[in-house]
Amino acid sequence: MVNIDALKRKVIELIDESHNQWAKMAFYGDPEVSAILEVVYDRWEKAGNTGYPIDHATREELEVLASKAERYRNAGPEVAYVIVYGERGGEEKEEKKKSKSFIRRLLGI
Repeated sequence: MVNIDALKRKVIELIDESHNQWAKMAFYGDPEVSAILEVVYDRWEKAGNTGYPIDHATREELEVLASKAERYRNAGPEVAYVIVYGERGGEEKEEKKKSKSFIRRLLGI
């Protein structure tokens, strides 16, 4: 079993420290990632912004985030485009709107 610190490092190294902007777009545009990060940021804010947001993720959330980071680490424009701008219907469009607002919140825009 991988420890929590290793999972955090994996996400940070593969996404946050990556120079691949497409990987970042794909990762942060993924609806499951956005949903997890929304909850994690809420916990972080309720804890008075102590530490880093990733410190407030559960093991299960970190496992999903690390898996997605691995999946998107080499993403190119095709993958990022489908995730961020792909055609979705009904309920998924509403989910996409929420993830856009999260990305804007994350970037401070």
